[in-house]
Amino acid sequence: MPAHQFNNKKQFENFLRALGKPLVKFVIRLGELTQFVLRALYHCFTPPFYIKNFGRQLLDMGFYSLPVVGLTTIFAGMVYLSMYASKIPILVSNQHPPRISKSAMAYCSQKRM
Repeated sequence: MPAHQFNNKKQFENFLRALGKPLVKFVIRLGELTQFVLRALYHCFTPPFYIKNFGRQLLDMGFYSLPVVGLTTIFAGMVYLSMYASKIPILVSNQHPPRISKSAMAYCSQKRM
């Protein structure tokens, strides 16, 4: 709000006081966040380096998250299939029944014995 919209100087001072306290708190928090980020970046690129811990963390984040990624992909595929099954005729038609080869039938009958 421009200063000329206030009736007197006291109103403008009260407005600046009301605005000042939250603004100062915001600037202080922003400065603390900036210090934290800069300190974190500094420690990322200066010794000591813990290669074994770094490798373990890569394994934990990358390899051990694959089951979660796989399940998410399966569920997303099921959602897409349910949404678009009516638009893809080969998925819903019974024109092509599944076929089992003679060798597969012979293998299954041998396993049952």
